[in-house]
Amino acid sequence: MRNLRLIVCALLALAAVPWAANAAVVRCEGHYAYVGLAADTKPTSPQTCDTFRETDTEKEYIWDGGAWVSYNRPITQGTLTKGEDTSLNRLMVYEVGDPKNLTSSGQVKGSAGVVYGFFVSASTSCTVKLWDNTAGSGTVLLPTTAALTAPGWYPAKFRAGTGIYATLGGTCDVTFSYQ
Repeated sequence: MRNLRLIVCALLALAAVPWAANAAVVRCEGHYAYVGLAADTKPTSPQTCDTFRETDTEKEYIWDGGAWVSYNRPITQGTLTKGEDTSLNRLMVYEVGDPKNLTSSGQVKGSAGVVYGFFVSASTSCTVKLWDNTAGSGTVLLPTTAALTAPGWYPAKFRAGTGIYATLGGTCDVTFSYQ
């Protein structure tokens, strides 16, 4: 609901800007959403989290308490980092992990890590139980599941402090995604 209010406030701010005028302001959720041109002087006494949008450049700024900071910088070849998609010109976030295939109970990871989920490729009454340990004891991350259907992806986002161990029941072919 808060995001909807902010969008409505932004639309109100845009609607309040006559094409011939240089700037407009709308009070929104306790913060101001300023709108103007790139050549306009930005407010000198804003509140933290106030925003300023340049209608001619489409650049947006947020007041961080000490300065106006751009928060939608265009991606250039010089700013690319791992995970950015140059063909789409945007940062892509993928939750991917290393694969570990098990057909019987065993260690998925021998140290602290994260489980993203698991794919069951074959199952005859297959059940899975995940432990935060390097063996089948200690803290349970995921209690024993009901029989799982194959094929199927089962999201299971857990952080393990010691290790990741899976106890498999029935006949299973399971690939875990972890880091």
